[in-house]
Amino acid sequence: MSYRFLDKKIKDLKNFALINKEIYQSAKPFPHIVIDNFFSEDFLNKILVEFPDLEKEGSVKKFKDGFSIKLALTKIIKFIFPKIILNFFRKFIN
Repeated sequence: MSYRFLDKKIKDLKNFALINKEIYQSAKPFPHIVIDNFFSEDFLNKILVEFPDLEKEGSVKKFKDGFSIKLALTKIIKFIFPKIILNFFRKFIN
């Protein structure tokens, strides 16, 4: 099954980069760009539905601070990503 990862406004990523090159290069205090809604909302919702509930996993450490709660697996072998998440990693991490 194939999912559209990027938002529909970004039909051609290379062309999008060329159009926004000047914004990136002239940004202060260093070259950068902010791309709102880069990923398709439908795709992100599918990721949320598919993502395992780490609090139910037995080998999880929980870290809390005043701003966030973070979960970390102590045994990665137990964590099996659903296909949509694996496809996401393959597309954007490689």
